[in-house]
Amino acid sequence: MKEREIVMLELTKMMESVKVSAKAAVVESERMFTELITYIERTGCTLREMIKAKEKAMVKETEGLLQMLRKDNTELQIIYNNIALLTQTEDHIHFLQNCHSFITPLGFVDIPSVPVGHQVYFEKCKMSTSTLKRQLQDICSEELVNISETDTSEYFGLQESKEPYLVFGLKESMEAEDPETNELFVRIGDILEQLSPKTFQQLMGMVTTFSIDTEDKLKGIADLIFERAIAHPALSEVYANMCRCIMGLKVPKSCNSKETLNFRKLLLNRCQKEFENFKRFEGQENELDHTIKEKSQRRLSKQQEEAMFCRRYIGIIKFICELFRVKMLTEAIIYNCIQKLFNNGDETSLEGLCTLFSKIGKDLDDDKRKSKMDVYYRKMKVIIERSSASSRILYMLQDVVDLRKLHEDVH
Repeated sequence: MKEREIVMLELTKMMESVKVSAKAAVVESERMFTELITYIERTGCTLREMIKAKEKAMVKETEGLLQMLRKDNTELQIIYNNIALLTQTEDHIHFLQNCHSFITPLGFVDIPSVPVGHQVYFEKCKMSTSTLKRQLQDICSEELVNISETDTSEYFGLQESKEPYLVFGLKESMEAEDPETNELFVRIGDILEQLSPKTFQQLMGMVTTFSIDTEDKLKGIADLIFERAIAHPALSEVYANMCRCIMGLKVPKSCNSKETLNFRKLLLNRCQKEFENFKRFEGQENELDHTIKEKSQRRLSKQQEEAMFCRRYIGIIKFICELFRVKMLTEAIIYNCIQKLFNNGDETSLEGLCTLFSKIGKDLDDDKRKSKMDVYYRKMKVIIERSSASSRILYMLQDVVDLRKLHEDVH
């Protein structure tokens, strides 16, 4: 009876938590969609301004050509009339004295061809807008399906998570022998669950009151934040800001109390380890060892596993980008990441490359670093021209190249 009463109490608490979480999810989703709509409207205004600016520039150029041609025609008409009068004269001496002025070069430029570049430009605008709309619809549909198919039975402790790769760091970090350390991890986990831009200040105030004085505690917190950030890439900016606030935390090393270990170093070591040791799937099968049905099942399982690891890798890259934005990572580290992604050359790495450039490419692309960025964009164009990737990756690379050109046109 006591055991059941405890479970009933826990279920009651969980039910209240479900209501609170659902309400928070509704509020947050409404906020996100409002921001998304605002961003789309702002992007639409930017595109309209660009089209209007291009139209104005083209019209101005065309008017200049028209004015030049009208002026030339007026001068040519005068010359033509004078030639007509001169050819009618019977005074040969007068003719010889004046004809030299009509056979010398007149100084007129070649007649310009009628430009047709505007058709290509405006057609590109329509195609890009249509593609963007289709991609946005596909992403929305895919995410809604993912949400609807999410298995909630794990919340009742009936089965293990089906994606252990997303939470293995959390489980390892929370399995501490010290009860005080375990309690700290639970409290940090609760804060990470509730962390959002609105609750950031309040929850970070709570974090500063925690006693974080051992290497195990600091390492566990770093692992908790890292795993949470890559499992929820939409909130990686918030988690990066959290890391920025606590990056100065220091504790004595467990092996040598005279030396200290800081949070920033632990987190960056974890990021580097995960990024560099990420395993790509080659997918080699031994066809002699399996029946057709078994091979089909194994292939499907391998595709699902590859998709999960790909999402994890993209989450790592997004978190690295946000850490760079809050000045926790240097440019040299980012350049090393870019080079490694180019060297790998597989689909996942190229998708990660597009993600990185989409998020922080603009931050890296200034006058000082333009030559280095030019090299990277030329490599992307080579991949596009050679079609050495799937259509999806080629479209993503082309979008990155077009995005840079868009920024250059705006500025």
